[in-house]
Amino acid sequence: MLDFLSRRSVLLAVLVASVASAKDREPQDEGEGTEIQVFVYTSKSRDKAAVVLSVQNHDRVPWSLLEARLRTATDEGKKKPFAMKTSEAFFPEGARGRVAFVIDAHVFDASGGPERLVLEIFRQDGLKEAFVELDPSLLR
Repeated sequence: MLDFLSRRSVLLAVLVASVASAKDREPQDEGEGTEIQVFVYTSKSRDKAAVVLSVQNHDRVPWSLLEARLRTATDEGKKKPFAMKTSEAFFPEGARGRVAFVIDAHVFDASGGPERLVLEIFRQDGLKEAFVELDPSLLR
């Protein structure tokens, strides 16, 4: 799917929050939750960035994506465009799937120069599952 992209340092993208913890909801079973790995890629020509989430569902409830938002990291948080594709609509218990986001380089541009972006991922029950900060140096 992303074979035209080369893998870049994940240090440039920071996964701040990943899985629902016991404080967010009552645990039903040991091992419940979601495991998410984040991979960041850039195109060889540096005109696109991609964020790929590898999602392993350990919950009895199928995992699905409710919403994804890409916005600027500033206070006003202006929304930005992106493309998205999931490997499956739902990931049942024990399943692993991927969710990919592709962002054009021009999306990082602002009147004051390049700016950081934030990708927020919300699962089916509205809980924010992940928060990935993307630095414009990914494409510079």
